[in-house]
Amino acid sequence: MTTLIGYDTEFLNLGSTLYPISIGLAFSTGIHYYAVNKDMPVRAIGANDFLMEHVWPQLPLDKNGNLDYRNTVVKSLGRIAEEIKGLLEAEENGWELVTYCGSQDGTIFGNLFSKGMWPEGWGWWVYDIEQERRRLGVELPEQTTLLHHALSDASYNLACRFWLDDLAAKTQVGR
Repeated sequence: MTTLIGYDTEFLNLGSTLYPISIGLAFSTGIHYYAVNKDMPVRAIGANDFLMEHVWPQLPLDKNGNLDYRNTVVKSLGRIAEEIKGLLEAEENGWELVTYCGSQDGTIFGNLFSKGMWPEGWGWWVYDIEQERRRLGVELPEQTTLLHHALSDASYNLACRFWLDDLAAKTQVGR
């Protein structure tokens, strides 16, 4: 059976450039992955009220409120890409990504590997729960876990995928 992987990123959007802050993956097999970009543009993030209020406090911080570079989840983008690639390639039965309004997340994900392109042989299919929610004309369950924390949001995305699949099966919507 194909492994479903909820994923999410937190990022700084400066118009023509997306700077990854953190990434989370929640596998239907129970694996979880969370990493924080040690090379994020901290000053630019500090100038963004939304990120400072919602994202920054959830990152691993030292006692002074600065990014804790000693924390094991704080890594270079190169290392994050290697670890994610290893996790995905270990999935013997293939995998499918699940996201919420994921065009920007997909760009960041692709940029981890090579200028917006995913490694050769990887599928391009990404299941967007917001598109499916709109197609079915339903509201998603409320997220009761941390908002704007990449791993928490990734886990929520995966849970919504299962919820939407169950709903479609029960109502035979789209069949």
